[in-house]
Amino acid sequence: MIVEDDATTADLIAELVEQEGFTVSRAGGGLQAVEAFTRDHPVAVFLDWVLPDIPGTEACRSLRALDGIVPIIFVSGRDDEASTIRGLDAGADDYVAKPVRIRELIARLEAHIRKVATLTERQAAEPAGEQERMRRFGDVEVDLAARLVSVDGQPLNLAPLEFSLLEYLARNAGVAVSRDQIMREVYGFAAEISTERVDQLVRRLRTKLGDGPKRGGVLVAVPGYGYRLEQGSPQPAMAYVITQPCVSIKDASCVEVCPVDCIHSDDAADMYFIDPDECIDCGACVDPCPVDAIFPEDEVPEEWRNFIQINADYFKK
Repeated sequence: MIVEDDATTADLIAELVEQEGFTVSRAGGGLQAVEAFTRDHPVAVFLDWVLPDIPGTEACRSLRALDGIVPIIFVSGRDDEASTIRGLDAGADDYVAKPVRIRELIARLEAHIRKVATLTERQAAEPAGEQERMRRFGDVEVDLAARLVSVDGQPLNLAPLEFSLLEYLARNAGVAVSRDQIMREVYGFAAEISTERVDQLVRRLRTKLGDGPKRGGVLVAVPGYGYRLEQGSPQPAMAYVITQPCVSIKDASCVEVCPVDCIHSDDAADMYFIDPDECIDCGACVDPCPVDAIFPEDEVPEEWRNFIQINADYFKK
């Protein structure tokens, strides 16, 4: 289904999609799309950001409430990061900025449909017993069949990509999975775009789970490789700490490689600090540091351990 009020854009996308063997239905607005969705049961949705009746994000949430797995792909004139995140948080599986590269759009559509088909087949092949469908990690409980998550017994609303990541990690609990594996299995296509997108997705998931170094994490980073979902009771996860004063706040090599912008500079102190609530423990900042000043919190040399408190105090200001 194509939800687009611009006839020229809708015609262009429809023509290419039909050439691939799909039957296309259309809706000129969000409310019409919701009505048509329940009638036509489309296998995927292309959704415009700006609609004449309701915002695209509102339409996305309404469609997602009707079906938890059908792929929804935003096709938007906005190409900024904030809009992309808002779209994904609203429940979309992907976000493509205009002007659209049609062949890429079709490739993404087919990749998402393959992912849904694989998920459906896997669910059909699995036993439906309580033990098989439920996964527990600390205070996080995942119902794989119902696609539900709770933390401390409280329901948690996850966007489809966030749940797909959690599901993939849950099915491989205790095993380190690489960023490239996540790109293939969660996003549905090979690592043809920056794997920083994986780190950003992990950050959003950890934020919603309330998971991080301060509370003891279930989703931990494997430096230089990827991530692992811990089995059993989570062990305290350690944020990275910058110890001895930096050479200069002008040397931003660690900042440039941080995928989640958790490193903050302080002109007065002439050094950087790592926010423990934002750090995803990826270790990307360690090797670029010109003075070898960055360590996991539990590996800080004895003579610099006072920097752990200095770092903590900085973010209490």
